[in-house]
Amino acid sequence: DGISKMNGLKLLILRDNEIRQLPSALFDMEKLETLDLKNNQIREIPDRIKNLKNLKYLGLKGNPIDNIDTIKKLLPGTMVDY
Repeated sequence: DGISKMNGLKLLILRDNEIRQLPSALFDMEKLETLDLKNNQIREIPDRIKNLKNLKYLGLKGNPIDNIDTIKKLLPGTMVDY
């Protein structure tokens, strides 16, 4: 995974890519503050999203997500844009 070498990123924009599943290395990016996943094909965000302790913004509009309420509970200090 090339993404595992980018663990110092604070901003990651992956919108409009038809992504269906997130790479597991993404959840090890502890410094990530903004994650934009808008307009993909993501159905579920794993509970490991809670590992992103510095996440301030999570963009999920345009995804057929089934577990949005769970995501919001796992990330109480994050603006979840859905």
